[in-house]
Amino acid sequence: MASKITHDALDAQQHCRLKAYFRLRNEEGTKSDFEKLVFEDRQELRAKAIEKIRRQYGEDGVETDISLSTAVLRKGIPFILHGHLEDDRHLIGFDGLKRVDGSSILGDFHYEPVMFSEARRVRKSE
Repeated sequence: MASKITHDALDAQQHCRLKAYFRLRNEEGTKSDFEKLVFEDRQELRAKAIEKIRRQYGEDGVETDISLSTAVLRKGIPFILHGHLEDDRHLIGFDGLKRVDGSSILGDFHYEPVMFSEARRVRKSE
């Protein structure tokens, strides 16, 4: 049985339909040494970025690993790390959501997604 559609499955779809199929079925092959190295670099950079965000916003300004809903977002949390949206078919995670000024159904603010990447520039696929 196929699992929920995730960011990983959507990302894989851009590069290889077969890889996306396997991701949806929770099947994964053996990672190459290069893939392991890239993953380690990504995790190291992610940790540094999170540390910087925590310094900038303070512990009271950052919430981590929360399920996103309109009620949660209306609280106006300054920065959300690892928030996720889930329904019957989808499970989408966000590296971060940053509160910014501007009118929305939430109030006088809205959220912009933040993505952690090891690349120096945003890639087309991102």
